[in-house]
Amino acid sequence: MLEREQYEVPSYLEAVEGKKGVPELTLQRLMALRDAGKAFVEAQPAWAEIPRAYDILAGMETGKLSGYSNVSVNRIKRNFRDLVATVSNLKPAGQAVTKKRSAEVSVDRLNKMKNLWWIVTKQDRKYRQGCQYACGLGTGYLEPWWDQNFYGFNDGEIACKVHGPSDVLPVMLTEDYDLQKAYAVTIVEQVPLHLVLETYPAFAGSIQPSRSAPGVIARAWDRLKRTAGGMNGVLGNLATPMSASGRELPVVDVYTTYTQDTSVNNTGRPIPMGDPGTSWFY
Repeated sequence: MLEREQYEVPSYLEAVEGKKGVPELTLQRLMALRDAGKAFVEAQPAWAEIPRAYDILAGMETGKLSGYSNVSVNRIKRNFRDLVATVSNLKPAGQAVTKKRSAEVSVDRLNKMKNLWWIVTKQDRKYRQGCQYACGLGTGYLEPWWDQNFYGFNDGEIACKVHGPSDVLPVMLTEDYDLQKAYAVTIVEQVPLHLVLETYPAFAGSIQPSRSAPGVIARAWDRLKRTAGGMNGVLGNLATPMSASGRELPVVDVYTTYTQDTSVNNTGRPIPMGDPGTSWFY
């Protein structure tokens, strides 16, 4: 079976250079794919407006009512909430069907399991978070995945991860922006340090936190400081730095890269993929 370090990333220059793939799957090549995807996302016209969108929704760019009152009203945020409430009011009613009589019982069971999954696991809240990204920043993503400890230790379930426009970094997209047709897609996640150590125990000695607090907390704290007039503003003793005791939340930036592998097995023998004994082995 191919080991992890023996896997070859398919080269998109194969037709030009006659290569069969990148010789080695190295950290530098994965970082190059990540940086290429990041450069593509940051080159989009809407990228420069993301910080301003956060400020508008936070109420930092709102007009004031005419007259003697100094009260400000964030009408955009109110409309934003109404829009999210409307588009996220989703009740999946689709049903799978089959023409095979022998499969009718199984298909009916799967339909019921789907309806129960949507309610019990509260995936409607994840869908709502995706709609918030889409309505506020223009782009939002939902990624189905298997959460091994969804209900508790070793009691897993299918769940959804929510990503914003800066969390999905594609390389070589088509004109319709279909991520399934991209050469590579890197997904960025901010994961607490203890969960990363639990997921990759063999690399526990080399894993270091990327920062002491998640980016969303840092953005909120930055807005709070600007609103209060800096560290010497009205917050007084509450204006403590992020590194103060009680604010330490070490997180690790985890990058997962998926590549478009269209290679064909011409060896005349089966090549095992995945870990034997697991559901993803084939």
